[in-house]
Amino acid sequence: MSWPVLVEEWQFECCGEPFAVGDLVQWQLSLVTDLDRPDDASITVDGVARGTDPGGIGPAGAFLDIGTATVLLRPPRPAGPATVTGVFAEDHHGLVPEALPAVTGRIIRVREISAEFQERDRVRWPVSGTWQLTDLRGFADRSQSSITARRATVDLLVDLAVDV
Repeated sequence: MSWPVLVEEWQFECCGEPFAVGDLVQWQLSLVTDLDRPDDASITVDGVARGTDPGGIGPAGAFLDIGTATVLLRPPRPAGPATVTGVFAEDHHGLVPEALPAVTGRIIRVREISAEFQERDRVRWPVSGTWQLTDLRGFADRSQSSITARRATVDLLVDLAVDV
């Protein structure tokens, strides 16, 4: 099974490990249901919600078991079976609980997500619906666009082959 996983540019700019198509990775994942990203980033999964993490640095969530994998579901849901549509997001900055097990998968595709930006209240925000996806071989191939440009890189979208 292939899961699209959002890799936020800022997380890897800071201290991420470079990756490329073919790499085997272990990432902690959250499934976020209220994130505005390209349709290619969305996925619908069936799982079982259990327990609630009150949030520490990040917002609260519930553990969601999807086969043999466990992810953090945000916002949380009551315990029990759940069909959820959202965006998987990788995290390595403490926005998910340490107890969350990593999901192991092989990278089968990497795409750069760029968008047009617009200033609101002296902050630049990506404009919904202006997403553009560009295939890459890996993290090192991403463009070095400036955040001051009209269009800039927002995130990377990684297709991760997982066994669940």
